[in-house]
Amino acid sequence: MKRISFCALLLAAPLVVFLPATRAQNAPAPFKPAPLLSPSQVTLRVLPNGVRGLVKAGSNSDLVNIQVWVRAGSRFEGERESGAAHLVEILALRGSKNYPSGARGDDDSGARGALRALGGDGGALTSRDSTFYSATVAAPYAPQAMKILADAVLRPDLSARAVEDAKSQASDDIARRAFDPVSSASDLAYAAAFSRHPYRRAAIGSDAAVANLSLTAVKNYFTKNYVGANISVVVAGQIAPATAHKLIAANFGAASAAKPVAPKFAPEAPLKRDTIARRRPVSREIIDLAWRSAPITNPDDVVALDALLALWREGLDANLRRILLRDGEGGPLTPLVESYDVDFLTQRDAGLFIISLVDPADREAAVGAVLAEIRRVREQGVSPAELERAKSQLRAQYIEQGETLSGQAGSLGFYEMIATHRFALEYLDRTAKLSAADLQRAARKYLSPETFVRAEILPLPRPRPNEGQSGPVITAQWNTQLDTAEAAR
Repeated sequence: MKRISFCALLLAAPLVVFLPATRAQNAPAPFKPAPLLSPSQVTLRVLPNGVRGLVKAGSNSDLVNIQVWVRAGSRFEGERESGAAHLVEILALRGSKNYPSGARGDDDSGARGALRALGGDGGALTSRDSTFYSATVAAPYAPQAMKILADAVLRPDLSARAVEDAKSQASDDIARRAFDPVSSASDLAYAAAFSRHPYRRAAIGSDAAVANLSLTAVKNYFTKNYVGANISVVVAGQIAPATAHKLIAANFGAASAAKPVAPKFAPEAPLKRDTIARRRPVSREIIDLAWRSAPITNPDDVVALDALLALWREGLDANLRRILLRDGEGGPLTPLVESYDVDFLTQRDAGLFIISLVDPADREAAVGAVLAEIRRVREQGVSPAELERAKSQLRAQYIEQGETLSGQAGSLGFYEMIATHRFALEYLDRTAKLSAADLQRAARKYLSPETFVRAEILPLPRPRPNEGQSGPVITAQWNTQLDTAEAAR
C-alpha cells in the first residue's frame, strides 16, 4: 500500500507530496512498538447476509469513526458500466430514502447534511477496488451516524432526476482530474500498461462513459454489487465492541443476501516497453515510469515493494532525493527535476509501481538516473544501512497512521476489500522480517530497467505572436514529433 498510508484513499484528491530541494538530512525514525491495531483489540462478526463488522476497541478520543467499505470500484465494472461506481458514491451521500436531497445544496441535505447536523462530517471515495463512506462524530452520536450511513449506502436515491444531477458532479470531478498533471499521467500509465484488465480505466470513469450510463445500468450495478457479502463496516473509537456490533446488525442486517458476482478477467500479456505522450491544459510536465506491481496475493512482495518505495522516496535522505534533487552531493549541482514522487498502492490484482518526474531539467538524464538506481539495486542489492532506513520509515508511518481513528479504521477496511483485515495487523511483523535479499528479489522480479511504460503529460504550448504580422495574430508552436506520435496511436 502506498507509503503504508490509507491517507491516499481518505482524500478525494490524490495524495502526492512532492519533495523540494533542500540539503537537510534526517536520521531514521527510532523503532517503538505500535500500541494500536493489536489483534486483541479487533473483533469481527459476520451477519447472516454476509456483512462483515469490524470493531477496533479503545481510544483516548471521545470520537467514533465509522466506515462502510463496498467492493464496488472500477474493477467490478464492465465496459458499459464504467463510472457507475463513482456515480453511486455521489448519489448515496446526496440523498437516500430517509435523508433526501434538498434545494440548499449537497452539504446541507442528504446523508452529508444529516451528519453535519450532528456536529460531524462525512465523506466518500471510489477507487479501483472499492468505494468507502466515512463519518466521524462525537461518541454519543454513533447510533445516529450508523443509521445515516446505512440509509445512504443501502437505500440511495436512484431516480432518473437524481442520476442526471449526479452525472453533472461526476463530470466536474473528471474535469478536475484532467487538469491535474499527476492524475493525468497516472491514468495514462494505467491505460498503457493494461489492455484487458479494468484497472486500465480511471476509477471515476470518463466523460463519454458517464454520459452514456443509462438509469437501468446504474440501478443494475447497484443491485449487483451493493450486497451484504461485498460490504464491511468498520468502527473505531470510544464505543464498546458489543454496542458497535449491535448497531451494525441493526442497521446493515437489511442488506441484500444475494451472492456477489465475481468478475472474470482475461490474462494480460507481458508488459512491453512503451512510450505514450499527451498534451493537456496543465502547468507542469510529468514523466511517469511505470511497472506492473505485486498483487495482494503475493504479500511478501507487497511489503518488499513498500520498502523500496520508502528507500527511494521517504525522508530527506531518500535515495532518489539525493540522485534527482542532488541533495548531499557536496556542491551546488543543478537538480535533474523540480520534484519527484514514488507511488505504489497495493491492490487486489497487479497494479503499478510508478516513479514520477516533475518538470525535468534534462528529461533523458533524469530517466537515466532512475534506471541506473534500479539497476544498482537489482545487481548489487541494498546495504544494511539502506535496509534499516527503509524499514524504520515503514514502521514510523504505520505507527503514525494508527494514531488517528480514520487511519485505524481505514487500514482495516482497505485490506478487508482486497484480502483480509489481518494484513494490517501483521504488517509490522512482515516489515521486521524483511531482508536485503527480499528487496533485491522484488526489484529483479518487478522493476526491469528495460521493460516499463513511460507516460508523459506535457503542457499545451504557449502561443506567441506570428513574426511578420502587424496585428494580434497568434500561432502555436507544437512539438511535431509528439503530435506525430499521438496521431500514430
